[in-house]
Amino acid sequence: DRVRGRNVRKLKDSSEKPLGQWNAYDIICKDDWVVVLVNGVLQNVATKCSITSGKICMQSEGTPVEFRNIYIEPLE
Repeated sequence: DRVRGRNVRKLKDSSEKPLGQWNAYDIICKDDWVVVLVNGVLQNVATKCSITSGKICMQSEGTPVEFRNIYIEPLE
C-alpha cells in the first residue's frame, strides 16, 4: 500500500485562522517530496512519496469544507 505510514505530525502549532475566515494553503510537490504551508507557516514535510499520474483530490474529514481560488502552477 503506497500510503501506509503517511501520518505526518504537524511541525508547528496550528496556524489555521478562526472559523469563518479563509485559510491559505501552499502545497508543493517536487520529486518525492511534499511540503505543506498553512497561512505561510511550514506545517508538514513528507519524503519518499510515490510519483503517480491521476487525479488531485481535496477533502475534509468529518466536516463540510469549501474551496476557492485554487491554482496549479508548474515549478520553475
